[in-house]
Amino acid sequence: MAKSYIYFNFSKAFSILTIKILLLVVVTLIVYSNSLLGEFQFDDYNVIVYNSKVHSFKGWLSDLETGIRPLLKFSYTINWLIDSHPFGFHLLNLIIHLCNVVLIYLFASKLLICKIEIKRANLIAFLAALLFAIHPIQTEAITYVSGRSTSMMAMFYISSLLFYIQGKRILSMIFFILALLTKEIAIVLPLNLLLIDIYRYNKFDTKEILKNQYIQWLIFALTLIAMIFHPKYSYLLKYSLSIRSFWDNILTQLNGIFYLITRLFVLNGMNIDPDLPVIKTLSLDILIKGFLFCLILTIGFYALRKKSILGFAVLWFFINIIPTNSIIPRLDVANDRQLYIASFGFFILFSSLLVNALSILKNFFFIRFAIGTSIVILSITLGAFTFLRNLDYKTEISLWEDTAKKSSNKARVFNNLGYAYYLSERFDKAEKAYKRAIELNPEYSLAKHNLLILRLRKEM
Repeated sequence: MAKSYIYFNFSKAFSILTIKILLLVVVTLIVYSNSLLGEFQFDDYNVIVYNSKVHSFKGWLSDLETGIRPLLKFSYTINWLIDSHPFGFHLLNLIIHLCNVVLIYLFASKLLICKIEIKRANLIAFLAALLFAIHPIQTEAITYVSGRSTSMMAMFYISSLLFYIQGKRILSMIFFILALLTKEIAIVLPLNLLLIDIYRYNKFDTKEILKNQYIQWLIFALTLIAMIFHPKYSYLLKYSLSIRSFWDNILTQLNGIFYLITRLFVLNGMNIDPDLPVIKTLSLDILIKGFLFCLILTIGFYALRKKSILGFAVLWFFINIIPTNSIIPRLDVANDRQLYIASFGFFILFSSLLVNALSILKNFFFIRFAIGTSIVILSITLGAFTFLRNLDYKTEISLWEDTAKKSSNKARVFNNLGYAYYLSERFDKAEKAYKRAIELNPEYSLAKHNLLILRLRKEM
């Protein structure tokens, strides 16, 4: 009798888990179904279409000695050899995102079960995974083919964290290495392991944590050393440090980080090439943002000491933007895809607040019904905005027309728009866009060159 009861409960739990995963997969497929129709865009041409090193295994092998991100490039090579058209690339991107949605659900469940009862933990995890799946901030990492560098890295990254929580250290180590071979920003993973253990355990046991994590920290140290001596990474580091001064970069990134935070709320504000200025002087606006930055971090550390999900969520967000939005300057101040993993902190906090509200108000049917209805409406709204954003990636013209509306003072945007018009032989519009780019930046040699080529073409 006892064995039958245990079997029944196991079967029931397994069925519920299966249903939740299937629901997440189906919703994600519906929302991203139109992403499969998109063309190659922007960096796709440099890293895939015109890059012979990802067009064959021989080319890929020749790049191993001096190249970077070998696992990412291997995925491009497989795609290219099967079919060089965009559809296959988009399909694999979507499959990767589906894997990440499931992994996020499993990871969040395992993380929360040690702190709260199973039913509530699973519901929070499900909602967080749903938000992760359909929020439009994720489109750049999925619908933009080159965004695979982030989403594919995330697949190995989250897998490593999940295996760590399950006590499978060797698997965690292997997937950490796979994440690093996909994109180097995975290097902050040991910080997340530290965050996870501080959140999970009531007592901070340094020896126990070192015992559990020393392999990942060793990989962290060896990776840093390897990157310093790797010719490509050392060149990129020197170039990055020449972009702007340390102080200018700190001010600029304060603005960039708050821009990224707003993308979680401005659902129609996704932008593949945001126009974010380089800030060189203190202003009241930057002082306020600096104060808020310090305040949020302080609240995060304090809440973590209290083992609150708030502390985990805040510090998760900031840990995962360290590689892209901290002390090392980048040509692009901020990009939407940088929130692909970092946004999980916000999603799990928001989901926790909703589920806790439902639990507290369990005797108030109408309020619970209103909250439940709001969750459904929010999900439909997020899905609709994501679906619409995917349409912008359908053609180069539609993407850069949308970007020109949002970054109306950025020369590169109008040059790219002009080139998209040029390829479609809409020469008058191309000329107008090139002229606008030169007007915004009179020293923009590429736009001048493109305008000259256009005029020669028109005279033929």
